[in-house]
Amino acid sequence: GSFFFGFIISKNLIPSKKKIILSGFFSCFTSFSGFLYSLYKIFNQGDWIKFIYFFNLVIILNLFTMYFGFWISRKIT
Repeated sequence: GSFFFGFIISKNLIPSKKKIILSGFFSCFTSFSGFLYSLYKIFNQGDWIKFIYFFNLVIILNLFTMYFGFWISRKIT
């Protein structure tokens, strides 16, 4: 989902079409609720190191994946 977000963000689309594509279609590829559930389970176990590590790892990997999609889209066009 992050890759596709980056890919679409770099395109010059009409803002309303961009919103529909990003929030309506590609949001189904991202699993934010699954991410929160995993964090909740780790939090309830009291493992703060694992909680901080997992949180940062997921955020950083998604940012890099989104940037990679943005970069690929710019290279194609």
